[in-house]
Amino acid sequence: MNTLKKNNILPVAIIGAGPVGLAAAAHLLDRDIPFILFEMGNEVGFNISTWSHVSVFSQWKYNIDKVAKKLLIKNHIELPEDEAIATGEDIIQQYLKPLSMIKGIQENINLNAKVLSIGRKGLDKMKTGKRDILPFSIRVEQKKKLISMKLEQLLMHQVHGIIQTLLAQVEFLLQEKKSITKKYTTVCLI
Repeated sequence: MNTLKKNNILPVAIIGAGPVGLAAAAHLLDRDIPFILFEMGNEVGFNISTWSHVSVFSQWKYNIDKVAKKLLIKNHIELPEDEAIATGEDIIQQYLKPLSMIKGIQENINLNAKVLSIGRKGLDKMKTGKRDILPFSIRVEQKKKLISMKLEQLLMHQVHGIIQTLLAQVEFLLQEKKSITKKYTTVCLI
């Protein structure tokens, strides 16, 4: 979190450290865009661990994000054969855990962090004025502590859906060369 304080660009919040969340983290790291990742479980791929004994239907080459693969190779991490079929446990041990240990990703992962709410600071369902310029407020329960993050103009995505939505917006910002300035970013432990 120290990197967030030093940076003038606000972080992208990623919810979930599964294949999609960690792929988003890899893409953001590759583009040098700060992020913070919240995982409800006590390890990356926590949801997959509930079906770790089950084989997936597609080969590894379809289950590894291209940018994540590039990062793994750059960090001298051996990858499974493209044509092999993995179990959930294989995905965790051979892909997610090694990816989560890469410098730039590891220090931005918050395990045991359950996102309780996401909203605009100071607004309720009845107020909509200036919604687009107000900061997001993210409440996260982590080991019985509440972490409140106040982020202004944060690029917020719940990354349990399609990663292309996130990447399209990041690409848009890069192409438009818009700068996102930070008025404040704080993390408070209560």
